[in-house]
Amino acid sequence: MTDQTTNITRENGCYYSWCPLSCIGPLSRRIKNSYFINIGTRECAYFIQMGLSRRDELDAPFSFAILEDADIGSGNIFEPLRGLVGKIHGGSKPEVIFLMGSCSTEIMKFDLFELSHKLTAEFNIPVIPVQTSGMCNSQADGEDMALSGLVDFCCSRFTGAELEDETEKVVLVGSVSEYTALMLKNEMKKFRIPFAGIFPGNNISGTLEISKNMGKNSIIVPLYPYLSKTIRKIKQRYKCKIFNTTFPIGHDGSKIFYSDLCEHFGVSADAVCDAADSVWKDMEVKANLLKNRKIFIIGDGLFEIPAARFFSNIGANVVEVSTPRINPSMGKELSILEPGISVVEAADVFSQFKRIEREKPDMVVAHLSLARAFQAQGFLTFPTVIYMRSEFLGFSNAKHLVEFVPHGTDIGVGLFHPKGISEERAFMREVTKKVSEGVVKLSKEEIEKYLKVLDKK
Repeated sequence: MTDQTTNITRENGCYYSWCPLSCIGPLSRRIKNSYFINIGTRECAYFIQMGLSRRDELDAPFSFAILEDADIGSGNIFEPLRGLVGKIHGGSKPEVIFLMGSCSTEIMKFDLFELSHKLTAEFNIPVIPVQTSGMCNSQADGEDMALSGLVDFCCSRFTGAELEDETEKVVLVGSVSEYTALMLKNEMKKFRIPFAGIFPGNNISGTLEISKNMGKNSIIVPLYPYLSKTIRKIKQRYKCKIFNTTFPIGHDGSKIFYSDLCEHFGVSADAVCDAADSVWKDMEVKANLLKNRKIFIIGDGLFEIPAARFFSNIGANVVEVSTPRINPSMGKELSILEPGISVVEAADVFSQFKRIEREKPDMVVAHLSLARAFQAQGFLTFPTVIYMRSEFLGFSNAKHLVEFVPHGTDIGVGLFHPKGISEERAFMREVTKKVSEGVVKLSKEEIEKYLKVLDKK
């Protein structure tokens, strides 16, 4: 395999990104006793509620500070925000509150840092400002900004390891569920790699404990490609060493990830090779369903290059992979990518459509902003949000990457298929289309059929 970094095409196209506020869902599940307040419009609230399907939960770990015209005109939102935080503090009693911005706060230049500082001082609870908006060029930027804000908070409590440990230990960086945290911990222990923990922890006290022990002998290893701001801030604040390798995505990426760490610490990597072989045997049957399939990868979460590496290594024909931007942390991933794969940074969507029509891939992996458009053109489409919400790090979770592939002539779970829609679903779509176009008068037969379908549901 050759170095691919010189074969990157940059098109400087417009960004078509899923809103970074979608990070509220996974972060609220991974960091226990956390709370999220979104300062935005009603559209922001609808997006978060519909995306999380938690509109009716009274104890949902998020709420909304809806900006009305009067708020935008006055520019003073502290008092209503103060009342909201007071209710949350007295009710849910969270350990940390993330104050999430939006397009509106970005345009109106609301100072989230000043608001957070005042609220933290008054309620004696950490309120972390997160300057995210739909103008970000990656869906995952929201999580990166939230975690970098968490680094600032931890640094305000501890400046680093109080008693400097001369032994190098690995700190993995990236939010993960309790299950994945346990799996990664067990794998690090199995391969005899000195391990300090994962930042952030699954609660604020665990996060503070990890940050308290970070110092110049800590080896920082990112778990995700999109954490450039968080990694940079950790390096500046704690003087840690950054370790560049592949991301532990897929059996192949996990093998290189752990092997590089074993080499750094002078530990045998035989157990890593055995684990990779064992995982491949478990997933080989499903992985072979993608063999020689032509795949086109588009995304907005920066997972695209590791995904292209994984798909090509299991035998798929990856025609092109595009990503919003390429971070320095992707150097190892690019160096081992198959030389025949075209890499496009900030792709122009119209040129991309033409290339897809010309190549006629078997499957298009695309983010939700464009997935339906490709489906309408007759392509089998896989939405990247499935990966974003799945557990896929390390050997224990590698099989999840192929759980959603097409099974023979059937369609996989989560796939947008242009054909094979049931008669009932096609009928319901037609009724919905008529209503949306203002044709509210339905025939008697249509109404009866509509009611029968509803009864079945």
